[in-house]
Amino acid sequence: MDSEKALKTVEQLLQKQLTQIEQRVLILSWEGQSYKDIEENTGYVIGYLRDIGSNMWKELSSVMQRRVTKKNLPMILEQFQQHDRFLMPAKELQTDNERSPEDTSATIQNDLSFPSAPVPFNSRLYIKRPPVEKLARGEIANQGCLLRIKAPQKMGKSSLLNQVIARADSLGYQIAYLDFRDAEEKVFDSIDLLLRWFGAAVCQQLNLPPNLDYYWDEDMGSKMSCKIFFESYILQHVDRPLVLTINELNRVFEHPQTAVDFLPLIRSFHEQSKRSALWQKLRIVLVYSTDIYVPLKIDRSPFNVGLSLKLSQFDPQQVSDLAQRYELNWQSDEVERLMSLVGGHPYLINIALYYLSREIVSLERLLLDAAKPTGIYSQHLQNYLILLQKDPRLTSAMKRLVNSSEAIELDILIAYKLESMGLIQLEGFAARPSYELYRLYFGEVLKLKED
Repeated sequence: MDSEKALKTVEQLLQKQLTQIEQRVLILSWEGQSYKDIEENTGYVIGYLRDIGSNMWKELSSVMQRRVTKKNLPMILEQFQQHDRFLMPAKELQTDNERSPEDTSATIQNDLSFPSAPVPFNSRLYIKRPPVEKLARGEIANQGCLLRIKAPQKMGKSSLLNQVIARADSLGYQIAYLDFRDAEEKVFDSIDLLLRWFGAAVCQQLNLPPNLDYYWDEDMGSKMSCKIFFESYILQHVDRPLVLTINELNRVFEHPQTAVDFLPLIRSFHEQSKRSALWQKLRIVLVYSTDIYVPLKIDRSPFNVGLSLKLSQFDPQQVSDLAQRYELNWQSDEVERLMSLVGGHPYLINIALYYLSREIVSLERLLLDAAKPTGIYSQHLQNYLILLQKDPRLTSAMKRLVNSSEAIELDILIAYKLESMGLIQLEGFAARPSYELYRLYFGEVLKLKED
């Protein structure tokens, strides 16, 4: 069986046509390439490719009633072809609507994984927050667009970004995915280091040799060199629209001297599309956790141009919808009880519904132990505690907040850091803990630290 035959077999098994990127992952996996090899051949980030592959293997496992992985895919399809063509038990050929409730429930439970990563673009657990998805999908199709996605940590920015990338892929666009978390701290020490990393990372995503030295000119400076590099090299080598995504852009905010040079350059990239057909190929997506507190001139900031999307919390109806997708028959009372503790925070809601759907813990016990070391959020809370303890100013501010019944004003940089972490909500210039869970936990552990 060759790769094209394997593709047709998989599409018939799944009773659907695979997207372009799914086809590429399947064919290259069939040919024995690693995800790293596939990343180099396609220009997509390896994490996104793993999500695509994982979803396909899960779907095939469900249909074929046996575990399918990237490694055993060729063997299983070869064995399958040796038997009567497409002869499967009737149950396996049933659609979701034809399956019994028991079969559907078992499939859903088998597909559930612990919610520790962004939600794949085609997951049934992705909850839309209108109108952001429609706006994002529409904007990415526009020439020279700049799309900004803002929300605190673990609010679903990367999950929405997966939706945008999937839309761009369906349109046949090329994608360069950069995550500033992948850059070493020293990269942000100077604009030259950052821009050279930036250019090399884009080349890696597009499978191009990083010919930086040819275009870098000390006399012209790093910013102009980078602009020439994009115009004369990157954009000349792409024959279709290019989506440049920068995740965790807020890392550069913590380095003001570098930020005041880098951010206006991104703005200038966007503005070039108004004057040049070549630059119209470029679509820019910026993903960040909070507003920037680095002074930028209005006409040089990338944060007052393009389309801005702010992700809100889930509302009660969305929480109820998600609970149903976890096969939980919830009424408004259960929704209200959980939201009284964690609000509509997508990550915290998903964690709770995962444990409840697995019948690992009851709702009563979950709520009782939530802020304790034995609760389901213990690792999440401990991670935040470690981050706070690295900066006594953050610890002091959080202690003030959890011991106050009123919203209080904080130093603007402290507020910026706590908001980007998702620990506080700002009400004008005042702040309060985002959720009762944080008030209970930090009220206790910070008091114990003092004692």
